[in-house]
Amino acid sequence: RLRCFRDHMADDDSNAYFESFLDSKHGSYGARLGELATGDNTTDLRLLVDLNEIRRFDSKLAVQLMQRPAEFISSWTKVVVGKVEQLSSQPLRQRMTESAISPAPQIHLGFTGNFGSNQLSPRGLRASHLGRLICLEGVVTRCSLSQTKVVRSVHWSATTCKFMTREYSDLSELLTKSGPADMNDPSLEMEYGLSVYKDNQVLTIQESPEWAPLGQLPRSVRETSVTK
Repeated sequence: RLRCFRDHMADDDSNAYFESFLDSKHGSYGARLGELATGDNTTDLRLLVDLNEIRRFDSKLAVQLMQRPAEFISSWTKVVVGKVEQLSSQPLRQRMTESAISPAPQIHLGFTGNFGSNQLSPRGLRASHLGRLICLEGVVTRCSLSQTKVVRSVHWSATTCKFMTREYSDLSELLTKSGPADMNDPSLEMEYGLSVYKDNQVLTIQESPEWAPLGQLPRSVRETSVTK
């Protein structure tokens, strides 16, 4: 098992280090990965990783994760997908319904445990926290109507008599997505019922009144929640 963590890792080194963490005695991730491998094939799956267990495995790794989460989450998600496919009799990319154009379920990473100084209230948010992994505590006082965005569009080509798909990403996506080779076919027709959408909802999170300083009003921030 690797014991040395450098401040700037290559993706392969970071993936190998995280894989060694999953295989270690810190947490029962083997059992959790097995549950993902045998779980419902039609829903998105999530693996919750305890920051306390990462901190016990290597404190520097936990610090780097909280400072630059975008550099780790994307590559670590691929590691989890690979391990689930090893445990599953059917790879995730083949877990589809009867229609060959249906998307395979996705696996996401979530984090629990002690966030330390990154466990904040709306009053404690600063510009220095941009791009960092934080836990925001407060009371939801307002939520907008749910708005739908296209995640994966399906198109029928009358020229080739085949379906084509295209995936879309925005600032809420950590993984880069690409479209098909040719979207200039004039005969393409979008199949709205076969496409995949996600719901966006903006929440207003207010500082708990009992946490606000005496004589001051609670502060609020707006947060965008995304679900498919």
